[in-house]
Amino acid sequence: MIPKAILFDLDDTLHDRRASVEAFTPALFAHLEPWLSGASLENFKTVLHRVDYGGYVPREIFMQRLLEAFHAKDFDALRLAKFWRSEFAKFAQPMVGAYELLEFLGSKGIKTGIVSNGTVQLQQAKIDALGLKVDVVIISEAVGVKKPSAKPFLEALRLLEVSASEAWFVGDHPINDVQGASSVGMKAFWLEREQRAEAVDAVRLEHLLELRSYVVGS
Repeated sequence: MIPKAILFDLDDTLHDRRASVEAFTPALFAHLEPWLSGASLENFKTVLHRVDYGGYVPREIFMQRLLEAFHAKDFDALRLAKFWRSEFAKFAQPMVGAYELLEFLGSKGIKTGIVSNGTVQLQQAKIDALGLKVDVVIISEAVGVKKPSAKPFLEALRLLEVSASEAWFVGDHPINDVQGASSVGMKAFWLEREQRAEAVDAVRLEHLLELRSYVVGS
C-alpha cells in the first residue's frame, strides 16, 4: 500500500549536517583565530569534529570543550554558541537526493513532513535556508518533548490527518527516529549514516533516493 504520508528527520536525513559543519568551519575558525594560539584550520577541523559528537550535545558544552582544547580562556563559550546558532544555518547543505525525493513524493500525492529534535530557531532556519518544501514541520522545542517520545510523531500525523499505519518515517538515528516512529505504529526506514547499530528493526537505506523503489513497489 502506498503511504499517504512520509515523515523525515532533519539532521543527517534531509540536511547533510556533516557537510554543513565542513562548510561552516572556516567561518568559525576565522571568528576564533586570534584566540587559537596559531592552530591551523585542519587541526581546528579535527578537534571540532571530535568534540561536536554529531550535534548531540548542547552548543554551550560543545563550545566550552572546543575552547578548552585550544586553551582559549579569554573567549566566552556562551557568546560562541550564540554565534553558531545565528550563523550555522547559512551554510546548510542538503542531503544528496533530498530535493529529488520530495519532488517525487509530491508527484505521487504523498504528504511530507519533518519531525526534528532541537530548537525552533535553529532547525527552522536550516529548513528555510535549504528551501525544503514539506506539508508540516514539528520541532521538539515547540511540543515540549524530544523524540523518541511519541508526541512529536503523533502531532505531525494529526496535522496531516493520517493514521500511523498510513505513514512512513525516515531517519538516521536508531533510537530517536527508528524506535520512536515504530513505537507509534509507523513503518520506519533507517538511513545509515554515522549512527551504527547491529540490530535495527527497520528497512535500511544507504541513500535517500532508494526510498522511491519502496514507494513504487508498494
